[in-house]
Amino acid sequence: MAVLETILERLHDIRAIDTHEHLWDESYRLEHPGDWTLLFYHYGITALQMAGMSAAETDELYADATPHARKWEIFSRYYPAARNTGYLRAARIAIRDLYGIEEVTSDSMEELTVRIREAVQPGFHHWVLTERAGIDCAWVNCFDRDANEDRYPVRDWGDTALLRPALYANDLIHPSGYGLISGATGLDTATLGDWLGAIDAYFARYAPQCAAVKISLAYSRPLAFDPAVPRARAEALYAQHRAESLDNAAARPLEDYLFYHVLRRAADHGLPIQLHTGLYSGANRLNAYALRDNVKDVAELAIAHPECTFIMLHIAYPFQDELVMAARQVSNLYAEMSWAWVVDPVAAAQFTAQMLVAAPMNKLLGFGGDYAWVENTYGHLQIARQGMARALAGLVTDCGWSLEEACEAGWYALRGSAEALAGGR
Repeated sequence: MAVLETILERLHDIRAIDTHEHLWDESYRLEHPGDWTLLFYHYGITALQMAGMSAAETDELYADATPHARKWEIFSRYYPAARNTGYLRAARIAIRDLYGIEEVTSDSMEELTVRIREAVQPGFHHWVLTERAGIDCAWVNCFDRDANEDRYPVRDWGDTALLRPALYANDLIHPSGYGLISGATGLDTATLGDWLGAIDAYFARYAPQCAAVKISLAYSRPLAFDPAVPRARAEALYAQHRAESLDNAAARPLEDYLFYHVLRRAADHGLPIQLHTGLYSGANRLNAYALRDNVKDVAELAIAHPECTFIMLHIAYPFQDELVMAARQVSNLYAEMSWAWVVDPVAAAQFTAQMLVAAPMNKLLGFGGDYAWVENTYGHLQIARQGMARALAGLVTDCGWSLEEACEAGWYALRGSAEALAGGR
């Protein structure tokens, strides 16, 4: 216990670099402070639905107009069975530590709402992330959208020193948001050549302030990309896509062509490429056969493109053993642990120990909150530090590591590995 407590204390002293978030800009949160249900929203929906909550009940629970008594009636049916999950535990820790309420009950829900709304003031993100969580920088794949509901590839406003953008390339690879990209670059996007030029201009403008490039195409396709799609075929598909918006399967050769263009731009600007791998978010979304090849496909990409750096997000869960092998064997492939500590804290701790005995310490990026709300990120990081401490203590007691070696590995996982990949950006 002394070893565990010492390591946990040392981990709390490390100023973390958070390698994956979806945080809204603080201005959005100031306009939408939320009520007591907010912290049980992002991912909490899934836990409650897996405990039996229906889609209709979900809509009612999270609607602003629903009376709090009715919200509690719904929530209390499923919360007792789901409160053990990482998703809800992160929320419970945040509510306890940030708002001073030990447990959400029918008696405390109104007071929690009051405390949330009192706390959400200018500087709220800084207070939660920097002062309370001990995070110096978070890489953010933003959820923010323009007036046409097109998602910004890069959010270049707000506190970009604390919330460093990760350039979201999905809508560059499966082309959309033409007006947004034209407005940002001042270029037309009528032809494939125009689009390639706009991608180049977008990278030139935004890459210097970005921490990484984020791609989540694994939700809609395999991560095997054909490097030999003819330019003429890509041009024809681009014209067709502009006219009628091709579905994912029909647009795949165009995606393949554009993926490699984005890969080259990422390499030119020295940006690591983060790829969603493993589990899909949300309820009743299971496609294990598609997930199974994520590690193989990305490892083959990495071997074929040594000029690029690849980061596999979310430990490729539930295929994390394959990721240990790949990160150990492929020099430009890194394993990243965002989301993992709330998806399966036990598997995440085991993965940490496996990575640290099989691969160099700098191949592991140990934390990303992967949340829309900063309070959940705080709660997630507490779970991560606890799980990481257990894994490191096991290496000391069972594998002959010294206490200093374990704490050094914790520094790499929470800060050092990400700091090296950011390369001074």
